[in-house]
This record gives sequence, structure tokens and C-alpha cells, in this order.
Amino acid sequence: MKIIYDLRPLQSASGGRGIGVYTGKLIETLSRIDRDNHYILIYYDEKLKPELKLAEGFSFEFHPLTSLPPSLSRLNYFHDYLFLKGQLKKLKPDVIHFPSPMELDSHYDVGDLNRLSVVTFHDMIPYIFRDTVFTGKRKILFPLYKNLLWSLKKVSHIIFVSEHSRKDVLDLLN
Repeated sequence: MKIIYDLRPLQSASGGRGIGVYTGKLIETLSRIDRDNHYILIYYDEKLKPELKLAEGFSFEFHPLTSLPPSLSRLNYFHDYLFLKGQLKKLKPDVIHFPSPMELDSHYDVGDLNRLSVVTFHDMIPYIFRDTVFTGKRKILFPLYKNLLWSLKKVSHIIFVSEHSRKDVLDLLN
């Protein structure tokens, strides 16, 4: 199988936090145990390609995605909305895994990719504490975030990092 794995959380503000650690450690672990599949590791910006400790014999390739310049990176939501689907379809994956689809730096409607899609869902903190997270100019981003939450209904599989997160999604999003 050909599996796309999204490394972009390693290039966002989450890179050194829990989501970034999860993203890096998961693919490093898969590199040690999966000898049957081929991975396409997608990321932004060739200059900032994530450094990973991948095992020998792991079948993979790095694939940089087109993106906006760093000064306009906050607009990557719109760039992804317009172009990401086409970029990923050209790679002809069997599975696409987004380890953090809810970050505001990298948006995509994973269910709209018409592939077996897997997302890791970390928590509902931005939704639950929206009055704290979406303040000032960021208020306009809440509808985009809410739309991403609803796009989870189109995803083939969701990995929840905790039972609490799973319950929050079920309770708050029905």
C-alpha cells in the first residue's frame, strides 16, 4: 500500500510540543515495524524538511508540497483548500494519515480527498475555550475551525489520543 503521512505539524508552532512529538515519534516507530507499505512523507518548504530517525529498510520518500512563502503562511488554509487535494491525488495514495488536521496553520478537508483517510484527533480545547483561543483578529478563524470539526464526519477512521477526547467529540459534535 502507498500511505501518505503528513509531517507538516512538525513545521508548525506545534513542532516542539505534544502534537509535533506525536507526529515524529509515530512515523519513526512505523519505520521500525512496517516493512510492507511505502510511505510518502509530505511537508512544506524544502529548507525546513523535518529531521527524523527512520529505520533502515523503511520504504519511504519525502514529498514537498507547494505552499505560500513564510510571510504568508497564515493563508495556507486557502492555499490548501484550493490546491492540496490535487497535489495529493497525483500521488495516488491508498491511505492518507493526518496526525493533526485541526491546526490552524494547515487546513484541509480530509474527507473530501476520496481516499481512505485517517486522522489523529488530539482535543477540543480550541472549541471548548473558543473565547480564549479565538480573540482579537483570530475571531474570524473560528468558523473555519468549526468547519474542520464537521469535516471529521467524512473521515474513514479517527485515532483519539484519549477516551476524554473521543467523548468530547461525540458529546459536542453529536
